[in-house]
Amino acid sequence: MSTLNPPPPRPTTYEFHRPITEAVVRRSPATARWSVRLWLAAGAVVTVTAGLALLGTDQLSTALLADAARQFPDEPQETRDRVVAAALLILIGSGLLIALLQVAFALAMGTRRRGARLVLGPLWLLGALHCAAVFGALPSPLLLGLPIATVLATAAVVTMFLPATNAWLAPRSGRHRLGGKS
Repeated sequence: MSTLNPPPPRPTTYEFHRPITEAVVRRSPATARWSVRLWLAAGAVVTVTAGLALLGTDQLSTALLADAARQFPDEPQETRDRVVAAALLILIGSGLLIALLQVAFALAMGTRRRGARLVLGPLWLLGALHCAAVFGALPSPLLLGLPIATVLATAAVVTMFLPATNAWLAPRSGRHRLGGKS
């Protein structure tokens, strides 16, 4: 029989060869963290509002059916029902999609993705226009969360353009500039 050699000695210290990124080393300013929190709160409010709207679909569809009957009195009831179902799907689904994109880009901005802030501005405007269109067309108590979410998103936009956040998101070296020269 052969004898087994003992295992090699274990190292007493371990080295990790993964570089620490600049985003981990330098903590984000409070304004950037508050901006992300406000975007997340706005997304949560839109999600809850969409859930309430889906639970109260009867109230919203009644308002839409009355509007459809007034605008298109010659159409059969079946056609109006399909139009109302499609309108509810578009109104609620588009609001959820906008909120999801806002939350995704806010989280990206929280990890110091500089381009995310450039996308969040137009997404805020799109969300505000969506709120005005939906709440203006269907002034229902079920949709009161939409103006609240718009106010939260407006506060998030303001905080993400404050000087501390601007400095944190600014490029650190000349390699980020056009031409690559400092």
